[in-house]
This record gives sequence, C-alpha cells and structure tokens, in this order.
Amino acid sequence: MSALPPPAQARALIVGLEKYEQLENADLPGAVDDALRMADLLERFGVPPERIELWLAPTGAAEPTTRKWQRFTGAGFEQRLTSGLSKDAEGGLLFLYWSGHGVVAYAEHAQYLLFPEAEKNQLRSFKFDNISNLLVDSLHAQFSHQVLVIDACRSPLTQWGVSGLAEKPMQVAPVDPFRVVAQCQLFASSLGQAGAQLSDKGSSLMQAIVADWQSVPAGQWPDFEPSFRRIQKGVETATNGQQIPTTASFARDWGRNVMAESASLTEPSLYSLLKDIHWPPDEGYRVHAIRSLRSNSPRGQMTDLRATIQHLNDLPETGDVPPLGEFVTRVVQALGDKTPAGLRGWLKNNTSKLQRDAIEARIGEPRTAHVLQLWHDDAPPSLQAALFDAENRLVESWDVKINRMVGRSLAEAIGETLHEAKGFVGDEVTLELCLPSPLLGHGLDMQEVPAGGESVRLGKDYAVILRCTDRMKSSTKRRIWLEVARKVLSRFGTSERLVRWAEKDATEASLLKGFFSDEGTRSIWIGISDAPPDHEQVLQICLTEGLPAVFWMSARLADDGERQDAEKRLEQLLCNVPQDLPRQLLAWRREQLGERTAGTALLLDDPRRLPPWQTQLGPSGLKKG
Repeated sequence: MSALPPPAQARALIVGLEKYEQLENADLPGAVDDALRMADLLERFGVPPERIELWLAPTGAAEPTTRKWQRFTGAGFEQRLTSGLSKDAEGGLLFLYWSGHGVVAYAEHAQYLLFPEAEKNQLRSFKFDNISNLLVDSLHAQFSHQVLVIDACRSPLTQWGVSGLAEKPMQVAPVDPFRVVAQCQLFASSLGQAGAQLSDKGSSLMQAIVADWQSVPAGQWPDFEPSFRRIQKGVETATNGQQIPTTASFARDWGRNVMAESASLTEPSLYSLLKDIHWPPDEGYRVHAIRSLRSNSPRGQMTDLRATIQHLNDLPETGDVPPLGEFVTRVVQALGDKTPAGLRGWLKNNTSKLQRDAIEARIGEPRTAHVLQLWHDDAPPSLQAALFDAENRLVESWDVKINRMVGRSLAEAIGETLHEAKGFVGDEVTLELCLPSPLLGHGLDMQEVPAGGESVRLGKDYAVILRCTDRMKSSTKRRIWLEVARKVLSRFGTSERLVRWAEKDATEASLLKGFFSDEGTRSIWIGISDAPPDHEQVLQICLTEGLPAVFWMSARLADDGERQDAEKRLEQLLCNVPQDLPRQLLAWRREQLGERTAGTALLLDDPRRLPPWQTQLGPSGLKKG
C-alpha cells in the first residue's frame, strides 16, 4: 500500500450506539465510551478535533460533556454518507468506526448494522457491504485510503427472533476510472460470533486496539494491516478463542474488480497449500468439506477448491468448531505423512487450542444411526418429531411443526411417525422418547406400535432411549440440568465408578452425596432397582436435581444371583459413550436374560442434541448482537 495521507487530512466518522429504545433488553452500555476512546486515539495520531464526527445514541447517563456530538439517526447518517462527504479535499483518509449491534443473514452471508430506531418486527439497519461499496465510488474517491472498523456482533439473525431486516438502501455512484481507492477493514469477530462488551473497560476489540496503538508515536498513523493482525491475535487470546476478528484488505479498479488478494486467514496461503494435493478419486477434498458442514448449510457454493475454502470460512462456528478448521483437520488426518509442509502450521496459527480440541472431539465422535426424537405432551395431547442424521444435524426436509397425534392414539402416532422416518433414512433409526415425568415408568419404550401395516415392538425391534420434558420447560430446571449434564456426561471414559444404586427410600442428601466430588469415584449413572412408581420419589429427586443419566429395571428378578448378574452386565453396557448406548441396550435386551430384564429403561438427557421445541436459555452476560 502507498504512503498514507497525513492525519491532518483525515475525516473520521465515529459511531457509538448504546440506546435501542424499541428493543427489549438491547441497550449496550459502553458503546459510547468506546467511541470516545477511538476519538481520543485519532486525535493523538493528529486528526484535527473538528474533523472527528461523533454520531451517538447514548443512554442518559452516558451523554458526553467534553466533546461535540450529534444524535444518530439512520436517515441522518445515511445522508451524511451519501451526499455529505463529497466536499472533502482530494487525497485524504476516511476512518469509520462503528460500535453497536450487528447481525448476519446467513442466506447471503451478509452483515447488517442495526440502527437505534430498530424495532422487534422491523430491524432497521445498514448492510455493511452497501457502505463499503458506497465509499469506493466516484463521490468518495477523494479518500484514497479508507479504514473501516466494525465493532459489532456477527451472530445469526435468528437470535433476534425475526426472519428479516428493514434495510436502508444506498445509492451507489459509478466508480471513477482514474482513481483507485484502497480500503482496509477490521471486524470484531468471525461469522457466527458475538463481540463481548464490558461497559467499564470497553469491548474486547477496543481493549486490543488501545493496547496496540498506545505505542504508536504521536502524530503518526499505525501501520494498519499488520496492526490489525496483532489486534486479531490479541482478541483471540483474551477471549480464549471465543472471538476472532477478521481482516480484509483490497483495492478496486474502474471495473470494481479486486486488484489485491484478500489478506484474510484463508487467502492465498491456505489455497496454495491445498491446490497441488493429488486427491484420490474416492477421497477428494469435497468429501472432507461436506463432512465439515452443519445443518442446513448450502453446498452449491463449493464449486471448486477456492470457493470451498471461502464458503467454509464464511460459515459460523458451532460449539467452538469452525467449519474451515475442521475441514483442514480432516484433510491432515486423511493425508497423514503426505500432508504438505505448512498445513499443520496453518492450522496451529489460525485456530485456538480451544477450537482444535473441539474439532478433535467432533471428528472423534462415533457415527451412529439416525435419531428420531419424539416430544410428547399430554395437555393437550400432542406428538412432535425431529429427525437427526448420524452427526446430530436436523434433516432439512423433515417437518418438526406437525402435531402427529391428531386423530391418532399415542401408540399409533409413534408407529406412523417411525414408518415415515424409515422412508427418509431406512431402518437404521434410534428413537428418543421425550416424555413428561409421570409417563417415564409406564413402559412406553417397550410399547408395541403399528407402523406401516405391521406391528413393531419398541425396545426390541428398534433402539429406544428416554428423555424427560419437564426440566426443559421450566427455566430454573433447565438451567440446573444444563449445568449438571455437562459435568456428568464429561465423565464417560474417565470415572472409575459408573453406577450408584439407589435405595427405595433414599433421601436427596443420601442420593447425591459425593456425586459432585472431584474424586475419581464420582458416579455417572443413578440406578433404580425397580421401575417407578415403586421408586417414584428417587426418580423425582434425579429429575429435580438435573441428573441426566438414570436407569431402572421394570421387572423383579427371581433371585439375588440373577439380579447381580444383570447388574454386572448392565454396568459393562453403561461404559459405552452416550451415542452408542441405545443400540448397545437393544443388543443386551436380546440376550438370554429373559423378558424380565427386557424392560430395563435408560433415561439419558444429552444437551448435545437439544429438542427443537424446548426454549433454550440465552448466554449469560451482555454481548453485542
């Protein structure tokens, strides 16, 4: 990039939006302070105070008293951008900083910046690409260099509970054929991530900016591109990989073509590392790319290797797993000793340890059968169903909204839904029955049901596992369950003591004693000798306290020896990872222990596959987005 224009010729538009009056619990304390911090930095670099414009939407307590500012409106700012900057002299630098709420519409992978006037049913906003394109047209080409810093979320639009946005259009002029504009951009986070905001210290991005720019000599610009890369690493480290800023540097010619390669994480280095690999005919890069996709992710954009890299990089993280990082990991594992030099280094430099651990865990999960998840309520009677594939992704064409009990009994609804699911995915189906607690001990997991003109026995012909709907409906129970379930299920493969058998008259204190200790003898499963209602009190304690792994025997065994044999074999079965348990239980039921043990039931509430109908709690803490 050529030498930057002097700071005295710069124009700065600083936006700080913290008051969103029409949106519930959406105020963003600290956004105005971040705007003021940025203004202070620019003034230190030599930008004249009169050329630093503050566009703010403060809360009452945050209204600045030491600087001149104007109240932000979408219409006013749009007019300033489209027609108010053309009088600036040739050869200046334009600096835009935006602190406020942002969302990403994944259908187009586009970021939108919300106005303070945004309403629940009308999220008024600017599309960032429109701003970026506007600023390189002929009416803004006098700013030969432009720096755009967007300190806003890039989290999904769906988090706001709406399906669309009220975008403010912008009239973009033709590009000047004789002037080239260089524009450098920095976003607070990668696609799919939220940007943390601490009202007293500033956003994670602003803290990293201040730390990097405070060493820049007064009266000089930072070297923006390397600075942005340092800031990126600083935010990633400070947030343990939860927030990774992205950068893009480009120049456009008179045909609006990109003249300089993007300086993002993926181009050109990753492409150059992958492009010369000799892919086996049945194990091309697309195999690894498709396995790295998530539910509802479009695949048509992966037309070639370069487009595949870009598409995976644009997709949001899921559970700390970036799709592009997973793709590269899968390639490395497949190539083994033939991995190109530098590919493992790319992975280390562009993913955090947290992300790499999450990627390894996801790739290492056993691939199981499809899961048909059935959610039953009895007031009023209803049965809804979701179909998950072997990697816990919702099958796109399956309708989760239908009440399948209309005109049917519960057994008929279960059977016909199972028959329909088999039409989608074949016979390899595991059932999850999500039931209210009073129905858990009624043997529905061993029910005989009509399915497509034949009678099938759940638990004998198909693997079945139980879940409880009660603690997913109450926010308090759900919070307890989510906290406990993650702790308990993480013990698979590490705990020396799998099962704690409960006495019929067990109290809460005796049942849970030592369950959450840090010793290696912590249990995973609570075992109940006989099915509810005989042990109804014990089951209710487990459900109330959020314990996710409970099992019981529906029939009494003839003698202590037979019971001990059954219990021993059960404990061996329960060593399996959660994904394999339903099918292992099915095989165990078919062994020679007889019908008296065939009714053994497992209740395993796994938060890694949340039912679509339960209301999920939002993340704690205030975040931009």
